Amino acid sequence: MGRKRFNIIKYDLKILKKLEKPTTIYSLIKLGYAHSTAYYLLKDYEEKGLVEVNIEKSDSGLGYKKVYTLSSIGRELLELVEKLERLSKPQSYFRNRKIS
Repeated sequence: MGRKRFNIIKYDLKILKKLEKPTTIYSLIKLGYAHSTAYYLLKDYEEKGLVEVNIEKSDSGLGYKKVYTLSSIGRELLELVEKLERLSKPQSYFRNRKIS
């Protein structure tokens, strides 16, 4: 019998948060990502249905640009990732407890 393969989603919390609002690839580059990395992640997110892409006229009016926004599935992933991030931080059980 063969092994089942799972479709792995590579996520980056910074990018997911940025994509909550309409964003271009250049906004991600300003966050410090290489153009190739930002392009790869956005293409991967688009193929997996995590982002919606709209083509808009550029601000200069000379061409068009792709604008990316989280889809409903992408927003659910962001919520899940944020919960996981909170849970992964160590909790101080004794922070407000008096030890007698």
